[in-house]
Amino acid sequence: MKSMLCAVLTVMLLASAQCVLAGSWAMQCPPGWSDERSGLGNDLVKQCIAPNRDAFVELYSSQGEVLPLDHLLQQWESGMLAKGMPFQNRVRMQDGQVSGVPARTWEYTGMANGARFHSYVAGTVHGGSTYVVQGLYVEERSALQDQVRAALNSFVFTDRGANVMPGAMGQGSGMQGGMGQGGMSGGMGQGGAPGNAGSASGGAGTPVAGLKDRAWKTGGNMAAQWGLAHGSIAPGKDFCTWELTTTRSLGLHFRDPYNQGKQSYVVDIVDKPSGRTIQSEVVGMMSKMRVGPGHFVITVRPVSGYAGWKCEWE
Repeated sequence: MKSMLCAVLTVMLLASAQCVLAGSWAMQCPPGWSDERSGLGNDLVKQCIAPNRDAFVELYSSQGEVLPLDHLLQQWESGMLAKGMPFQNRVRMQDGQVSGVPARTWEYTGMANGARFHSYVAGTVHGGSTYVVQGLYVEERSALQDQVRAALNSFVFTDRGANVMPGAMGQGSGMQGGMGQGGMSGGMGQGGAPGNAGSASGGAGTPVAGLKDRAWKTGGNMAAQWGLAHGSIAPGKDFCTWELTTTRSLGLHFRDPYNQGKQSYVVDIVDKPSGRTIQSEVVGMMSKMRVGPGHFVITVRPVSGYAGWKCEWE
């Protein structure tokens, strides 16, 4: 088993290698992991590899076109999937920051070379450069999760006053928020069982008197009733639009009804009274979005091709 996992990680490391320019950043590898910082490629500037080669964390940086974070991560996901990386099932999306710089993290489960992986990909832009940090571990080695997350948390921009000390992983002022008390915060979420995680963002809408629990269609090829909404979308056609009023917080479970993982679509959730966007996410196989109480307008729109969609709640 150990030799098989080593082979899997070797193949994946070769597949993922692309090109980071050395800049004012710092990231620490977990104790005992190999710390590669030279000869990695044009954009790959640092690589941490677990002793048994069943987990790794990589930092990429590039200069040039600066994309919105969602577009950056969508582009990264597509490129990695084309190389056989295990990003088939997106299970969490969350905003955060690196040393005060906005960041966004997408979390995945998926298969590669016969093994199942749990993965994180975080993106941020600073000083005219784009940074992507990805961490993967073989899912059956669940004890590796804390080490992967600690390495991700340790990523900081040192020109923004971050106090980075050797071995002080996750205790600096880098990517802060959901993952811990320092480093990559907000971006990595709070963990949880793979496949059960959803977006940690979202929230209540503007208080409205006399709300009732109901859902209804307002446009597009779809249907909606309390507990279930579903439909289909295609480029050049109307979006699916529906409204939801709820007296409590709800977890909206968006899924691919065909379970093939070959489609994606965008879900926009807006608080109707204020016009404020509560959430906007690209959904692949599944995503959970928490909203309510309040009155919300929900739009499902295509990314690049036809998609069938389904949303359930209780």
